[in-house]
Amino acid sequence: MNLGSNIIQWCYSFAHLGVTFHAGLKLKTNTEVIKQKFFYGISVLGNSRSLDELIQLQLLESFCLPILQYATCAVKLSSSQSAELN
Repeated sequence: MNLGSNIIQWCYSFAHLGVTFHAGLKLKTNTEVIKQKFFYGISVLGNSRSLDELIQLQLLESFCLPILQYATCAVKLSSSQSAELN
């Protein structure tokens, strides 16, 4: 495809705000990157056993939870994707 004298490359997927979009008849999304980042954050908190449970919960709510919520409000997730993130 050309736009003026520039050639535009066709791609079958692209990532935006941590969500991967796939080309097709219907818009498909992949939330694996979001889940991986969330679990990385959880694993860091899991290694800090010396912290009080209340502090761990506050860190979870302030650091890990926003990772899940970052782009999910702008994308319509399937019921299975929503269940996975819950």
